[in-house]
Formats: sequence, C-alpha cells, structure tokens
Amino acid sequence: MISARQAADLGVTHDGIRRQLSAGRLVRLHEGIYLTGNMRPGAASRWWAALLASGDGAVLSHWNAAKVYGFTRRRPGAIVHVSIPASRVEVAASGVRVHRSRLLPAKATVHDGLPITTAADTVLGLVAQMRSPHDVVALLTDACRSKAVTAGVILKTVGRRKRQSHRQLIKDVLADVIGGVESLLEHKYLVRVERPHGLPRGRVRARPPSATDMLTSKSRAGRLFEVATVLWDRGWTGELTSCGPRCRAVNSPQREGSPAL
Repeated sequence: MISARQAADLGVTHDGIRRQLSAGRLVRLHEGIYLTGNMRPGAASRWWAALLASGDGAVLSHWNAAKVYGFTRRRPGAIVHVSIPASRVEVAASGVRVHRSRLLPAKATVHDGLPITTAADTVLGLVAQMRSPHDVVALLTDACRSKAVTAGVILKTVGRRKRQSHRQLIKDVLADVIGGVESLLEHKYLVRVERPHGLPRGRVRARPPSATDMLTSKSRAGRLFEVATVLWDRGWTGELTSCGPRCRAVNSPQREGSPAL
C-alpha cells in the first residue's frame, strides 16, 4: 500500500505512477492511494487504504474496529468506518465513512500495527448508535466474553465521558457481567426469570472432560486408562487390555466378553 505523497517522497513522478497503473503493477483504491501488485485487495488492504485516504490522525473505528478486536461476527460491509479528530474537516473517499470525534486522539491506539480506536471506545461508539437495549446488551456481553476488553475498563471509560447514550443501561449490564453473566441469553434469564421470582443465583456447570481431553496425558497406557474411565462413567461396558496393571485391576467380571479397548 502506498500513497501518492509517499511515492513522491521516494522520487516516483506522476508519470511513473501512470505507467505502473497501465502495466498493472499498481491498483488504484482511492484517489492518490494505490495497492502494489495486481492482487485483489483484502479487508486489511481496504482498511489501510481508507486510513491513508482520510489523512493524518485517522483511525479505524466502529464495526470495522470491532471486527479487528474479534468481538463481533457481523460483517462490516463494503463501507469502511474511520474516525478523525473533530478539529479536522475531511471529505470522505468513496467507500469510506468518516466520523469526526472530539475524543481523538485520546481514544486512539495501535493494534497489530493498525491505528484504531481502543476496544472500550469502540464498544461505546457502537452503543451510541444503537436504539435497541437488546442490541446494547448483546454487544456488551460479546465484547467482554471476547477478552478484548473487560467490564471494568469499559466502566472507567464511561466515567470519563460527559455524554454517553444508554449510560445507565451500560452500568447495569456491566455490573451483571462482573457478576458472571456472559451472554445475552444469560442476561435475559437473570432479569426476566431469576430476579423477578427470587430464584437462587444460577451456576455455570463445568464441562465434563471428553475422551479427546483425556488424550493429552503423557503415556499411552495412562491415556487409555483415563479415556476408559470417562467412558465407563458414561455407561460403556467394554474392557481395557492394553494399559497394564491398572487396567487389569479395574476390569470387573461384569465386563468379561465385552469389547476391548
């Protein structure tokens, strides 16, 4: 990825850029922004092109930033969202939505080399655009479950903001997240069933180990023995013949004639 200004700094003239475009060695993504090579631009290339086209201080934001942090499965779509300081006036390039923010550059960071809004500010920026409390709860629980940001960090960031949509809802949901809620469904159960009816607090059951989990132990004999133990607990009636004295000690007469592992 290269801009016309960067190319000029390297001594490449406008005529040189035109020749590279004609030869297919450069692909124009925006006015003055080029992708080197003739490959089809991927998401990262489009993001960088949008940032370069938006000028100094631009950072990736909103759903595109959420995708980078990994707390949404939603596809950001063809439009790339970037934010710039409110003091700047910028005409958005084609395919780029520019948001002016008075919180920049304070809410800017770098993630995997990409200029981007912080995870907490990304969450709060998206919440500000939402009308449905259902969507707010889903975003907050997804973001915290992703481990890209914690409920505590989001609460601190809310506290530093003078204006924030759904402020009280954010605080209430994050308090529940700190208390153990991890999903929209769990939050619905908490506020619609558990609290109104005075039920005891639900507990998350630990997942029982699978046979695959057991295969992580060190020796072959130990692995077979531990796998069989799990299978017996789940109703298997077979017999072990390949893991030494421990297997012979636990093989019961009731398992004689059953298939061996």
